[in-house]
Amino acid sequence: MRIDGHKAIQGLIQLFQITQNFQPQIIEIFERENKQIEKLTESQFKVIRQLHRIRRTAIMGGAGTGKTLLAMEKAYQLLTDGLRVLVLCYNRNLQSWLQLKMTHDALMISTFHGIVGQMMIWAGTDDPKMDIAEFDANAPDFLLNACDIIRKTQPDLLFDALIVDEAQDFQDIWWVAVPDLLKDQQNGIFYVFFDNNQRLYAKTSNIPMSDTPLILTDNCRNTQEIHHTMAHYSHEEYRVDCLGPEGRPVEIRNQDTPQKELQRLLHELMNEQGVPANEIIILTPASKGRSEWKEKLRLGNFALTWELNHSISTWVRVSTIYSYKGLESAVV
Repeated sequence: MRIDGHKAIQGLIQLFQITQNFQPQIIEIFERENKQIEKLTESQFKVIRQLHRIRRTAIMGGAGTGKTLLAMEKAYQLLTDGLRVLVLCYNRNLQSWLQLKMTHDALMISTFHGIVGQMMIWAGTDDPKMDIAEFDANAPDFLLNACDIIRKTQPDLLFDALIVDEAQDFQDIWWVAVPDLLKDQQNGIFYVFFDNNQRLYAKTSNIPMSDTPLILTDNCRNTQEIHHTMAHYSHEEYRVDCLGPEGRPVEIRNQDTPQKELQRLLHELMNEQGVPANEIIILTPASKGRSEWKEKLRLGNFALTWELNHSISTWVRVSTIYSYKGLESAVV
């Protein structure tokens, strides 16, 4: 029996043809996107290199422009120059993250309240017995007094350079005392990074820099889908262009049973798509005590935790939008 040559070839093609369209796992896509994002962030560092001879400036940028990473890069440059550097931020979780990423004998990383307490210890002043609101109101005076004592007795404990991240959340009254942390209050190196669009606290903050701030206009840390979705909620007075990868569409899921929906989503992400727990963060406007996402809440094979630094592969992190400010994660 003779077989038509064309039909035989087509039969072989059908026999060996892949009939299923295999899609890469999300975690594999994340890895490719992260390489692109890190490359873009590296190019953003040229901003800091161009400011090498500038001793004092403010740098303003929206979410995703890499302000915190630029602040870290500036700190590394100053440490390389042999200077004693203080990095201040508002958020304790951001402080903890920075401390994990940056270690150096000449570097100190602290919140404003933390540095007030540390300077008082070094100065040997009494620990005031008062509630947080009263301490907040008096903290600048405590810091000024402690710095004055240290300047006279142990001046080497003061700093050659000061970098402030999340400066938009610092209270105006704090800025009166902050420059006293420098060995040279008038001419010491002083860099401030801020974003007025991210001010989450009911306070005002006038950044203490006389010159016009440098504005970062390239979003290099977000995907284009996230950038365009969140742009509707932004009040920037200048245009920000997203240079990141395209990314996946932002999903909005309104469910009557949020715990069941979250369990399904975690199963999809972690079991089917291979996303590790430390790449996922659940954000809520409610505090830990008021949130429905309780510590060690079981969702099938998963559990929730408010401990951001843990090593349990089935525990998924939860935080408030306030406490997670300045941090980032692959899945939010």
